[in-house]
Amino acid sequence: MILNVNDLNIGVWRKLVSLYHRDPLRHVYVIYDLIYELDETEIYLWLEENVEGYMLIWKRREPYSVHLFGNVEKLLDSLPPSPLRIHIPEGLEEEVMDRLREEGRASVEGYYLDMAVTEERFKPYNPDMAVRLTVKN
Repeated sequence: MILNVNDLNIGVWRKLVSLYHRDPLRHVYVIYDLIYELDETEIYLWLEENVEGYMLIWKRREPYSVHLFGNVEKLLDSLPPSPLRIHIPEGLEEEVMDRLREEGRASVEGYYLDMAVTEERFKPYNPDMAVRLTVKN
């Protein structure tokens, strides 16, 4: 079953939170955007017993940012028009890029890396050059 942001109920929220607890770094954008950026966010979920896949669309700035997870084949029909900045997890690149190429919408402009470290394990390479990141970054 495909759901969108208007279909979020307590049962669906629990499934999303459970997904987040299993892998916080992968799913932090879903939870954050649905809590703090709801007016700027669309989500499409492939839901069976659990969340099988989702497409999260953040619309605050253009190009829109899209995060994909899991089984997204049927969700790609809901992609907004180009240009988009799509974050494709490992293992989905071929499926997603093939679909976008068929539609004449594909170009690779760069790669997105998630980087995370705990405060205790953070060791800056050049501590004298380390700066706190701002919105500008």
